[in-house]
Amino acid sequence: MNRPLALAVALTILAFTACRPAAEQNATNTPSAPPGAPTTTVPGAPVDACHLALMPRSGSQPVDREIAAMQGLVRNPRHPADAQQALEKLGWLYVREARRSFDAGFYSLAEQCAICLDGRASGSIEALFLRAYALHGLHRF
Repeated sequence: MNRPLALAVALTILAFTACRPAAEQNATNTPSAPPGAPTTTVPGAPVDACHLALMPRSGSQPVDREIAAMQGLVRNPRHPADAQQALEKLGWLYVREARRSFDAGFYSLAEQCAICLDGRASGSIEALFLRAYALHGLHRF
């Protein structure tokens, strides 16, 4: 093998192996939320998913009134199970609005509903299905 070519290959390999631990170190040292805290899909950005899902919004369409009613049921449930069902229904209303308006932001709100639901009822199949549907709508496979 040509000596300059061998030297170039050796330096390239050395450069890749020397840089790799630093990249791995940065990935593991990012700040994260405490265990069990609901977070958004943005790494290192802990946010209360329930707060995002329940933010009031304006609108005069029938679905806007349905969303406001579901948000009210989640905030003031008659029973704890009612809040979970209302939260799931709220997520599906956001999916419906995302499909109607072609606004991907509603898929993100549906995902926040799923994260909030999973935080309240860990391991919930409904939360998993809603989140999967929202992520599919956002093309995050």
